Amino acid sequence: MPRPLPPVVHEKQIRPLKAMLLAPFSARYRRQFAQRHLPVAEQAFLRHSIMTGDRAFLFAKNSKAACTTLAQMLVEYATGRLLDDEHAAHRPQEGLYYGFDGLHWRELHAAWHRLPEGGAPVRFSCVRHPVDRFVSCYRYFFEKGARPGRRHLAPMKARGFDPAGDRVRNMEVFADYVAEAIAEAPAICDPHFREQHRNIGHGLVELDVLGRLENFRPFLEELFETAGRSAELGRLKSLQRVFNRSGSGTLSIPDHLRRRIRDIYERDFALFGYDG
Repeated sequence: MPRPLPPVVHEKQIRPLKAMLLAPFSARYRRQFAQRHLPVAEQAFLRHSIMTGDRAFLFAKNSKAACTTLAQMLVEYATGRLLDDEHAAHRPQEGLYYGFDGLHWRELHAAWHRLPEGGAPVRFSCVRHPVDRFVSCYRYFFEKGARPGRRHLAPMKARGFDPAGDRVRNMEVFADYVAEAIAEAPAICDPHFREQHRNIGHGLVELDVLGRLENFRPFLEELFETAGRSAELGRLKSLQRVFNRSGSGTLSIPDHLRRRIRDIYERDFALFGYDG
């Protein structure tokens, strides 16, 4: 009898009973227990939000769509500091509100829902063509060997991925893995390949500005103009740098794989008006 495949790896979900039992001993579990009334999709969404300390900008992170560049931009805007570590902007920095580990979930929840105590930040995110994003994620995980992809390597290998094998075949395995992950846990699968409409909170919150990576500079100009901060845009040096570059480049995607990716991300194609 064949062995069962190792499970697809997802983000951790809040366990209310565990959080209740550990809350007296841990600030992390107190925060988790306090969020137990929120839908799982909103808990996951808040974890990937960042707001500047002056409440000018509120960002819904959409991994592999200029996510690190935009996070770095907000850190520089809020603190004046440039961060050399490409991952540092995703971890709590002084002068900003982070959903990471539930740290500032109350402030972020209030700001997203325009509650009186939340202020009125410009709520924004950025999307990307789903095929380019899929390819970028594959290359980031399995060709660049990035840390967030390492946890997927064992279950991918069990499903036929071969690090020394044919790239197209490996991408087919990855497409099946992504489809399996989304079918199992659409709200808490890895945000690097989670559907973009979930990453940006579609149906949970409203956005004031939604940009496209393919039209990035005009998006930034609209964002800063909406926030009344147009003069700040030109001074941000982080926007002249490149973080986590793992784009699709000139990589040719066979038609059958392109169709498979379109099937997986059908709703993103429809909502954001991308062509196949």
